[in-house]
Amino acid sequence: MKSWVGTATAGDGMLEAALKRCVDAAEKSGGQVLFETKGVQLVTDADGAVIGAIGERPQGYVKVNTSKGVIIATGGFGSNEEMREDLLYEIKQTMGANDAMANMMDRDGSGIQMGYWAGGRLDPCMGTMDGAYWYPCDSPTDPLGATAALWINADGYRYSNEGFGSTEIMALPGARQPDGMIVTVFDSNVEELLEVQAFGHMGFDTTLGYDALHETMDKAYAGGPNGSADGEEAAETEAGANKAMGAGAVVYAADDYETLGGYLGYEGEALENFVASIERYNELCEQGSDEDFGKDPSLMIPVNKPPYYAYGGTKAVGVLMVTVGGLLIDQNGAVLGEDYRPIKGLYAAGNASGGRFGWQYFTSIAGQSLTIAHTLGKLTGEYVATS
Repeated sequence: MKSWVGTATAGDGMLEAALKRCVDAAEKSGGQVLFETKGVQLVTDADGAVIGAIGERPQGYVKVNTSKGVIIATGGFGSNEEMREDLLYEIKQTMGANDAMANMMDRDGSGIQMGYWAGGRLDPCMGTMDGAYWYPCDSPTDPLGATAALWINADGYRYSNEGFGSTEIMALPGARQPDGMIVTVFDSNVEELLEVQAFGHMGFDTTLGYDALHETMDKAYAGGPNGSADGEEAAETEAGANKAMGAGAVVYAADDYETLGGYLGYEGEALENFVASIERYNELCEQGSDEDFGKDPSLMIPVNKPPYYAYGGTKAVGVLMVTVGGLLIDQNGAVLGEDYRPIKGLYAAGNASGGRFGWQYFTSIAGQSLTIAHTLGKLTGEYVATS
């Protein structure tokens, strides 16, 4: 396992090996794993208790009876367009005219549907990872990640406390900015800025050094209006336009704020606001008190050492990774019915279960959703096995 500042990644074949160990453990304890079988409906008795499940196989349907219960651990519903449109109303209210709701890697919500059809109550807070917030450029390859630099919106104004809370909380105000570009601005004193960043998602890994970042900065300064883009990339990149989310950002550099803003695409009043916002930020840094947004003094690093640098992305809301709301459960993982009492024989864990986050996925601890899923799955399984 290689660990980074924000996450840990399994090497080639490790995920398959871990799943195989789970299958082996189940079979050694007398269990049976039905491959190529999709759960489609739960079976209930006259009193509403869940007593089994029906699965669909290539050769037909199969019914599985249970003496203790059914645990739904089928993930979220991010890839189900109808459920997204119906349940993710916070994202829908935040999206702009040009945004489209989509997901990156989630499930189809069929397990949550089965639990609902069996009488389960849905979590009223259907949150997500991503989708309802935005920071420049909201990409895993951002030059500075979620570092508390200076953020400026499409009209040239600073708009938030860039260092408050986790990445997700910091980025909430971004979703409510005017449509268009949001940029990160910093200067040649970037190492001081990075070394005071908060630990968490999208953190810049200072243990790897700054060589790659300085190489990008040097390329940006040499590139003038093309920034750090070159070759075909420069031909496709107009001033103020940036690569699509997930593909990184073009960095621009200049010896003065006005030229830098021009490279980014600011014009007229917006350009004047851009310059004034940087100057105002420097004043607040100098006095050691952020009167505008209350940023912690330790994070107030001025932008006053040329060359100056910036990159940004066009605000886009609605692209989510997974959903983190589902069937409402109690402390044992039992799914609650309309009367908020457990439905006998019905349980849920992981992204199929609700109540894990107050609303959105907000945490400074990377991997917390995965850890909750592992923990709830283990505890729910133990409870059902001993009940």
